[in-house]
Amino acid sequence: MAEDPEVIFLTINNDPNPDKAREYMAKNRFTFPVLLDDGYLRGARVSAFPTTWFIGPGGRIEFAKRGWSEKLVEEFGWRVEATRAPK
Repeated sequence: MAEDPEVIFLTINNDPNPDKAREYMAKNRFTFPVLLDDGYLRGARVSAFPTTWFIGPGGRIEFAKRGWSEKLVEEFGWRVEATRAPK
C-alpha cells in the first residue's frame, strides 16, 4: 500500500518529548507524517495505545482498532480495502 496514492498513513505522537518520535522515525526509516498531540487524543477519548482509525474518503471513521495486532497486514488490509471509494 506504500505506493498507493489513495492510502495515507500518519501517526499522532502523545509523548511530551517530540524528539523521541523523530529519533524513532529516523531509526526505523519511516517517512509518513507524525502529528504532535495538542490534547486532541484526550478530547477524542483515546485510552488505548495504539489506536488505529481507518478513515474513508468522506472523512468519516469507518473502523477503529484499539491495541496492538500480531497480524497487522491481514487485519488491517481488509479494513483499508473496505474504506475505499466505490469505483
